[in-house]
Amino acid sequence: MSLVFFGAMQAFKSIFSWPTDQLDVDEGIRLLEKGVRNLPESWLLHYYLGMTHYFFRNDADAAAEYLATAARLPGAPPLVTRVAALMYGRRANPGTTVQFLRELLKNADSDQMREVLTRSLEDAEFRAITAALQPAVDAYRKQVGSLPPNLAALAERGIVRGELPKDPFGGKWEVDQSTGQLRSSTGRVPRELHESSAVQRRRKQGEPTG
Repeated sequence: MSLVFFGAMQAFKSIFSWPTDQLDVDEGIRLLEKGVRNLPESWLLHYYLGMTHYFFRNDADAAAEYLATAARLPGAPPLVTRVAALMYGRRANPGTTVQFLRELLKNADSDQMREVLTRSLEDAEFRAITAALQPAVDAYRKQVGSLPPNLAALAERGIVRGELPKDPFGGKWEVDQSTGQLRSSTGRVPRELHESSAVQRRRKQGEPTG
């Protein structure tokens, strides 16, 4: 282990080991950046820089860039890819996130990585489609005075033209008649950052997630 890498690791541990009013985050970031300059192929240092920017600088843009780089580097575990995808999705438009994930999936080198990326891509595609179709649902309600019973009703009124996109989760599109939001008939919803499958299941069922 090089002295630069050791110093960067110690900086990260110091940042996450003390209350934020007792540490110099700027100095920690400076050491991590030095580590990245000297060891540009270290996914771990890029990951640490991304997480530091996210948690201590509230800088999702910088975090997304470092995490995206970490996800592309050799040896990065699937978890890094998932966090990068979610972080990237917070600072980019849905379509850009889909393109980013497709690029990573094309170059995935393990079954585990492909599995994580495929699920993340489905989540991103769901967000992209709902972002594109939700205005059409709102337009239908404004014209008709009620929510559409299904997406086919949007095409019937000429609000949406062409073939309707398929549900990335493998179900059918539904319009929640209480909220007006699009949803999947599978009951699946896109995951949020740091959300496990168990937490997602409890949230969908209206149970406490804490």
